[in-house]
Amino acid sequence: MKKSTLERKKYRVRNKIKKVSSSSRYRLSVNRSAKNISAQIIDDIKNITLVSASSNTKDIKSQKKNKKDLSTIVAE
Repeated sequence: MKKSTLERKKYRVRNKIKKVSSSSRYRLSVNRSAKNISAQIIDDIKNITLVSASSNTKDIKSQKKNKKDLSTIVAE
């Protein structure tokens, strides 16, 4: 059975992640939009998210800073 383009792309991406990740290395996933930024540290072996931070949370959003300063706060 022939796989669709989306399935082939998903397989390719997941294979690349499996090759790169090892037991002592976690993956950092960062998502930027026009207004917000979020980051996650992911353990691919256990398939869990270890730490997550976003500029959408109430305590960070209430600081009323520009996007550059918000990204620094999220990174910390």
